[in-house]
Amino acid sequence: MPYPKSIFVFLVLLIFCIPAAAQDTTPSSASGRLPDNLVVAWIEAGNLFARTGNAPSVQLIISGDALTPYLSPNGRQVAYLHGDTGLAAELSLVDLSGGKIHDLVTAKTLSADANDSLLMSQVAWLDDSNLYFNTAQNTSFGEDRHDDLWRVDAQTGEVAMLLPAGEGGAFSISPDRKWLAVTSAGTYNHEDAHLRLMNAETHKVQEILSFPAISTGSEYSFYPQIFWAADSSVFRVAIPDKDLIYDEVSSPPVVLWQVGIDGSSEKIGSISASFFGLPCWSDNGLHLAYLHRSGALADNQFDLFLAARNGDNPVKYASGKAGAIGFPTWIPKSAQFIFAQGEPGAYWLGDTASPPAPIDEPMFIPAILEDGQIVYVSGADSPSELRYMHLADNQPLSIAAVEHPFPAFDAVIAR
Repeated sequence: MPYPKSIFVFLVLLIFCIPAAAQDTTPSSASGRLPDNLVVAWIEAGNLFARTGNAPSVQLIISGDALTPYLSPNGRQVAYLHGDTGLAAELSLVDLSGGKIHDLVTAKTLSADANDSLLMSQVAWLDDSNLYFNTAQNTSFGEDRHDDLWRVDAQTGEVAMLLPAGEGGAFSISPDRKWLAVTSAGTYNHEDAHLRLMNAETHKVQEILSFPAISTGSEYSFYPQIFWAADSSVFRVAIPDKDLIYDEVSSPPVVLWQVGIDGSSEKIGSISASFFGLPCWSDNGLHLAYLHRSGALADNQFDLFLAARNGDNPVKYASGKAGAIGFPTWIPKSAQFIFAQGEPGAYWLGDTASPPAPIDEPMFIPAILEDGQIVYVSGADSPSELRYMHLADNQPLSIAAVEHPFPAFDAVIAR
């Protein structure tokens, strides 16, 4: 029986691993000051705010319809999704220094007519001039993603469809910003999913893998997560059996793949992992983490395992019930990670060479930057704070007070 939508989303948010965004390093917060090149943008009551280093916060827009911010890598511009019905119908851009607003993508740009209105789904900056995005439609069953791919030039305003519906999909940009791994979800028991590689300069596309579309037990489509190596030469991806969510005991093992930017692909191993804890690689490719269901299905007990890149030599690292143990987020260029365990907001610092250690500061929706720097929300109630902390000194610093308990925000260490 399909899982209810709310349960599925709850489990995904708690347990699925989230790739960390690699940025340039900065000094720690031991001085009691925010890093001068830390830039944070957030939404409060539909309005857009930003703060750079220790300068005062500024309100960039007062439209009341802003939804999600996306900071450029240099921290000088912020694109944001907005829509007067609470749906991501348009994308605009504001310069942090001047405050002038530019409309990049409008509802009219994407939709041929009123009966075919498209919404923007995934959005990401390639560099300081170009953004990529894909689209979806809002239906009575949820979001129907079109598996397309678009590019918008923030300087000229040019909007171009690069891959039509069915040939694009969820995308992951390489650390050197030269490649995109693009995955279409297919249709369960009807159409295969596809993994493709695109050159960001030429837009040439290579077909890498096709595999049976994977069930999520809900109306949502499944897109495997991509884990790029720090040098951008390869990425790794875990492909489960299409029915893993229905039978985690006797389903075939999850297959581990490594893909090169030359278009090569190879199976590097396989492991028995839970659908709700599929493998995550560290960016040096040496370490792997995953969840394995332990005991009876009704117990909802999971073990967190660490293993070699190909799944060999697994070691149980931590255990907990669903909702009380989260999946690791690897800290870039390190063998450390953070994971949730215990009460909501309780995080632990893990290390492949040592036992986990509790982090004293409660954290919600943490975003990991380079060198163990974290921007997070301090509490699940209103009012709360956006805060910054460097794991090396464990000293929380306030960025801004927020009324919404889970504000949409973005953070970068500006290059």
